[in-house]
Amino acid sequence: MKICVTIVGVCRPSFERVRDNIESNIKYFTTTYPQHQFTFMLLAYKNSFYTELQEYCDSIKIQSYFIDHIKESDFVFPIIPRLSNMYRLFYSMNYMLDKVHVDMDCVIRIRLDTEIVNLEIPDSLTENACYIVKESDKRYSDNLMYGSYNVMKSVWAHKNCLISSIGQEEIIYTIVRSQEYDIKRFKFHYKLYQSSDTVWDGVAQWSKRSREWIYDGNTYVLRDL
Repeated sequence: MKICVTIVGVCRPSFERVRDNIESNIKYFTTTYPQHQFTFMLLAYKNSFYTELQEYCDSIKIQSYFIDHIKESDFVFPIIPRLSNMYRLFYSMNYMLDKVHVDMDCVIRIRLDTEIVNLEIPDSLTENACYIVKESDKRYSDNLMYGSYNVMKSVWAHKNCLISSIGQEEIIYTIVRSQEYDIKRFKFHYKLYQSSDTVWDGVAQWSKRSREWIYDGNTYVLRDL
């Protein structure tokens, strides 16, 4: 398969940590799945680290995009203040998918602060399926998922930030269920390295600790690092 790994989000807690994530992830995907053809694309909001990150991406020939932080006054959809991060989440992923070639067989979403330890990928995707992490009933993770280009484009349409919910996990659940996609679970182990700052780049952070997620096919584990 032709697979595009999209790496999206905020560069934190440091350029060095994000660089190490990217190096580790590229090595993991290309050595674990030599039968697939991988493309890596990155989107990050501009901050004090972005110049270093841009130079690094250029040096390893990763297609990268850097965008200004979006102020609430710039929002094109009427989002209440407590859901402003939801707007940014869907905006950034939708922006990224607009840059991905439509002929990709598979698009994987990971975050800039992610290190992949293990990720199960089949030799071919089931048509009209969303490969997703089930956190609990009516909650599907936004951190890690994959599917065909069309499925991912549908899930991450910017307008979906308007779906009524208490969090992005519930929005993803609602989208996937309303589109009647087949739900495919897969084995995974990934880590998120996050800062402990309450505010980062002027945006309030709800998650202020590093954690890891593991699913071995039977047991689901979420724990602090």
